[in-house]
Amino acid sequence: MNIGECIKLGVGKNRDLPKGDPMNKKPNFETPKISVVIPCFNAAPYLVECIESVLKQSLKPFEVIVINDGSTDGSLEVLKKFEPQIKILNQPNRGVSTARNRGMLESVGDWIAIQDADDVWERDKLEKQWSLLEASDSSTVCCYTDFYLFGEGRPQEVCIRPEFHKMDEPLVEMLADWSVTSNSALFTSRFKREIAFPEGIKDGEDVIFFAILRTKGTFVKVQEPLAGYRLRPGQRTSDDFHELNKIEALLSWSPKSDILTDKQKLNLFTKVLSNLERLHNKAYWQRDWKKIEKCRKAYREYLCGVVLPSLELERNLPSKVLIRLKDFCHDLLRSNH
Repeated sequence: MNIGECIKLGVGKNRDLPKGDPMNKKPNFETPKISVVIPCFNAAPYLVECIESVLKQSLKPFEVIVINDGSTDGSLEVLKKFEPQIKILNQPNRGVSTARNRGMLESVGDWIAIQDADDVWERDKLEKQWSLLEASDSSTVCCYTDFYLFGEGRPQEVCIRPEFHKMDEPLVEMLADWSVTSNSALFTSRFKREIAFPEGIKDGEDVIFFAILRTKGTFVKVQEPLAGYRLRPGQRTSDDFHELNKIEALLSWSPKSDILTDKQKLNLFTKVLSNLERLHNKAYWQRDWKKIEKCRKAYREYLCGVVLPSLELERNLPSKVLIRLKDFCHDLLRSNH
């Protein structure tokens, strides 16, 4: 499912994972130290709105770290206007995961919030997350919120996603789909040297990160859309290729993962196959041959022989000439009625 397909679903039965080290004491919630990490690559038109939404939080962050990831559009000049309220780290372009990881390692707060350079927060986001964390027990490692989509020339669309972290198989559900967006999460910094956003993966890196974090403790959710996710032209996450790339990344990463049992891997592959068949069917009716071939290639490379055969992905398709002839005849008949 791509990020534009937001649906309201119920949740399954609650079954907690191991809750981390029982010797860990509950953090001191009286003096919150929240580090905000913002990776930035060529986001100059959106930076002022983004950073102001962070600096104007009703619960002030302890520090705001912006990693300028090799921007060439004047982003650095915009960022410098906010000094010394923000700390700027410059590096050659290495990708969003590398930038986030560097920011987390440089941070000194007890809790970390990730923000993307073109997104925004509601003014009380951190305050409401912190209030929920104060009421939670010491096993809680992450608090996230609902979010909304926005963009120029489009109405806001609130997204309420299932709480996959509460389901019978939370890791499988969290990896097969998504519910926690990076810019909606506030998570403990205790594991920042142990868990990182996977570098080299451009799609689905946040899904993997939060699934691994879930093995360290429980998640809680503020049931309000307090983070805004901007949709803009040319955005990678706004089309089906993003979801296809995410599927390929998961299929490549999961066999080597040590957080999943063999049974969980098989369950994950089965769910991914269903997503792949859905995208394949959609691509077929859109006559998008590149997506069709990408779906079939992912099936052949990762799933064939591992899960039950897919009749949809293995069936022979008519030649493109026959399909185009069929479409021509269909359009002709429609025009004569």
